[in-house]
This record gives sequence, structure tokens and C-alpha cells, in this order.
Amino acid sequence: MRELVDHIEGINVVLTPGRYNAAFFEHSSSMERAYDNAVVLRDELSSRTLSYIQLALDCMEKHAGRGAFAYDLQPVLDDLFAFWGCLDDNVEDEECRNIIKCGKYLERLDLYMRLDYPYRMIEKEYNKFLNRLHKIRIHYNLSEIDTFNEIMNLGDGWRDRDDDRRGSEPCLDRGVGWSVLAWTGSHS
Repeated sequence: MRELVDHIEGINVVLTPGRYNAAFFEHSSSMERAYDNAVVLRDELSSRTLSYIQLALDCMEKHAGRGAFAYDLQPVLDDLFAFWGCLDDNVEDEECRNIIKCGKYLERLDLYMRLDYPYRMIEKEYNKFLNRLHKIRIHYNLSEIDTFNEIMNLGDGWRDRDDDRRGSEPCLDRGVGWSVLAWTGSHS
């Protein structure tokens, strides 16, 4: 926890009127994607569970156009914790729950890498992602996972290797999926 606090130390104003805030935009965009995914899964999640995502999104939108301190966004965290608690209680199908949590860890991993979180935190999310991935019975491209393992085995050096492969264009601007494709050269 201290490592995360050190990473964001000094950031007490989350939103500043009239100024673009990249971190807020990233999290807001992710929240909208989470809501879209939750709507598709409404039958599995329940409307009650889905409502917590809506409440979190509403709180973020309420503060988007004006200044807000971090504590103004505390309800977002509360609603997200309530969402995950309801999900654990209401989703009976273990396969469905594992797929949802696999997506959760992949999204978090994507954010951590793009927002340049410390490698130790990235590695922790990656391990949680792999744990869930091995529990689901859907097919996935093993070569992409091998490539991802190669990237993660570089430790903190993955950033330097990423820059070398892509030149000056940052690879992670398009997310983890794009990063793995760029790494393998399998995109056009």
C-alpha cells in the first residue's frame, strides 16, 4: 500500500476545472467500459449488482466538470467494492465469475502498465490474472500468453525493451492487448 501512496503522493486534487486530467480520463473511460460490460451481463449479475456500477459512474460524471478532491470520489470506491461484493454473492456460476474476474485483472493490468505503476504492482496483477485464466475453460491464444510471460520476465526492463521495439512511439497507448501484438509484430 505504501508503494501506491508513494506513487500518487502529492496528488490531492483529482480534478481541476479547465484542465485536462489524464488519470481521471483513463479511469472514467474504464468505468464506462465496465458499465457497458455489466449491462451485457445483466442476467448473470442481477440489476442490483449492476446498479453499483451506475452509481459509481454517476458520481464520477457529477465531478467531471469541476474541481474535486480525492475524498469527493470516495463514493466511487464504496460503490465498486459493493459491486464486487454483490457479484460474489449473486453470480452462482463459477465459470462466469472466473471469466468476469479475469477481465477485471486484465483491465487493471492494462491501466497499471499505461499509467506507469511500479513493476511490483504490475506483477501482482499479472499473477492474479494468470491464476484466473487457468481456471476458465475457454480457449485462448497460448502464444500471446507466452509473449506476455516474456514481457513480464523482463521485470522493470520491459519498458526499455518496449521503447526499443517501437522506437519513440509508446506501445502502451493502445492497451495491453495492443502491447502484446506490437511486441510480437503481429499487428498491421
